[in-house]
Amino acid sequence: MDNTTPPTFTQDPATAQTPAVNAVERKITIYGAEWCGYCHQAMDYFEKKNLNFGYHDIEKEPMAAEELTQKLGGPVQGVPVIDVYGEIILGYDLAKINAALAK
Repeated sequence: MDNTTPPTFTQDPATAQTPAVNAVERKITIYGAEWCGYCHQAMDYFEKKNLNFGYHDIEKEPMAAEELTQKLGGPVQGVPVIDVYGEIILGYDLAKINAALAK
């Protein structure tokens, strides 16, 4: 073996660590509209908690509106709709948001 060949390492399966939760499941998405005050409050709340989140204006993004319709299993009745780690929250309900964040 010459000195230019990098060493190879194998990980013992017994000590290997797996992520606690899949990164896709740990996603926060706000579906809202530009005019919606509660949508902006939700964004401010997540920013103050230093949480990454996505925002989609369903009036300007038809694909986001369709995605939300599929998540709801029917038409959108109002905004915001907040997807916290896969849990759908209708409206800006801090108690439900905090409960979903704690899971």
